[in-house]
Amino acid sequence: MSRLAQSRYVKAYDGALAAARTQSHPIPWQDEERDAVRDFLTALWADALASDPDTEDVDIVLCAIGNAEDDLAPYLTEWASALARPAARPTATAQLRSLLGDGYRSAGSRRRLTNAFWRDRDIQAAQVIAWLSSADLQLALFAAFNAADAEETLQTLVDIDDLW
Repeated sequence: MSRLAQSRYVKAYDGALAAARTQSHPIPWQDEERDAVRDFLTALWADALASDPDTEDVDIVLCAIGNAEDDLAPYLTEWASALARPAARPTATAQLRSLLGDGYRSAGSRRRLTNAFWRDRDIQAAQVIAWLSSADLQLALFAAFNAADAEETLQTLVDIDDLW
């Protein structure tokens, strides 16, 4: 899917979602519509994880998904899984470095995502923050480091460690 098409779909979906949330009587989603949107978001997420951070901003995609979905666990689990797959590892690690470098701040024990669109999605933002500091992600990164065979991927993993 082209970047332009993704952008148009995300903007259209975000607009419909915002309109539905602000109505006093939101329109219920039909099962088929909900499933179609979820399928689209899953494909968008897979594309983001497989893309270079210079061409696809994982922070924007994750935030859009976080505004559409109540539970981000499947998306975060897929990200950790991508770290274990040799073909996906370079871009999945680069995207994590990008998020930690540009979309996440930590001051002592206070951690936050910097994208303003997380503002009304505290529970979803907390899911991402908890995942970023989870033992599961730490183990996935450790395994990725031990399995990485490309110098660039190893350097990206070192950079991730430095960002914490």
